[in-house]
Amino acid sequence: MFKSNKGSMMTEGLVAMNAFVILVTLLPLLIQLSEQLNQSYGEVHAYRLLYEEIERFVYTGDRSERTVDVNPFSFNVFWKDEITCCVRYSFKGEDVVERCVDANTK
Repeated sequence: MFKSNKGSMMTEGLVAMNAFVILVTLLPLLIQLSEQLNQSYGEVHAYRLLYEEIERFVYTGDRSERTVDVNPFSFNVFWKDEITCCVRYSFKGEDVVERCVDANTK
């Protein structure tokens, strides 16, 4: 089996080492990219809910509180005062993020 390799064992070793280095380098980057994508998805969805709530307030004059569950996020839309609408959300029960928008801004 090992009689006439003529350097193929070294080539196989280099290929395996390169594959390992690429895997070790790219895997953390892909994990971080996935987490960042989830966070930005949550923020975009939160601002969309704020927009919808303020639009509803402008047309009907009604302020409502509601909870929206979009896996893996949980959004809580509420009014902080007469003109400030806020949304709190968390990703899989982690840190709670709060975003607020003033309904009077033009």
